[in-house]
Amino acid sequence: MVARGRRTRVVSVIAIGGTDPSAGAGVQADLRTLQAMGVVPLTVVSAVTVQDGLGVSAVQAMPTALIRAQLRTIARRFGPAALKCGQLPNASVVRGVAAEIRTMSGIRLVVDPVVRATGGGALAVAGTVAAIRKHLFPLATVVTVNTEEAAVLCAGSVTNVAGMEAAAREISAQGAAAVVVKGGHLRPGARVTDVVWDGERMRRFSAPRLRRGSLHGSGCAFASALAAGLALGETLEQSVRRARAHVLALIATGLPIGSGILLRPPAPRV
Repeated sequence: MVARGRRTRVVSVIAIGGTDPSAGAGVQADLRTLQAMGVVPLTVVSAVTVQDGLGVSAVQAMPTALIRAQLRTIARRFGPAALKCGQLPNASVVRGVAAEIRTMSGIRLVVDPVVRATGGGALAVAGTVAAIRKHLFPLATVVTVNTEEAAVLCAGSVTNVAGMEAAAREISAQGAAAVVVKGGHLRPGARVTDVVWDGERMRRFSAPRLRRGSLHGSGCAFASALAAGLALGETLEQSVRRARAHVLALIATGLPIGSGILLRPPAPRV
């Protein structure tokens, strides 16, 4: 929410994604992030997953009609300023979500094409990536991908920053207005670099690598924070910077568990 004088302008953002019983990723991560960014979170459940932060063992897609009904109902009621698409489990869901988005005038769309969990396990069936590319990229304000997702979209490996920049341009050519390629999955080095291509200018954002393990749900948190920034009227560059800062803070304060880290719970109020 944004305060203006005595009046408060309510800014809401919809996050579409799967549920995660470990609460590290999916719509649970989206909800926490959107609240932290100061907007009203709205969620649409696209799938129910069985996972523990280290891998996915089962996915149950919600019926397309039910997903569309969720999205249509809250969009009409709350008039969201932005929408973040995470896990979309099949091509039918992608087409249905795209059809609903086309009815929303002026909405800022962040597409985070989640097809595999970081810990392992498929989150979408064959044909989903092609449907996202065809139906959602042309509607997207920005597409956010890690290097593994960029490799899938570009049918080739992405192993360095130059490759990330080439992938960003290629994904943009597939219809997206802007593309963020995140470098956290590259071979570990002293710094982590993300690249942003807006169709005219390529920018690099770099920060020291925090050697604390992999944060489950970091991609969800980044994309949701970016969507919140855009909803609040920030530029793409401002939104990227704030999303990066948010994720770095989550990693810095996370709790070591298993082979990665989970979010540190807030201190109880007394």
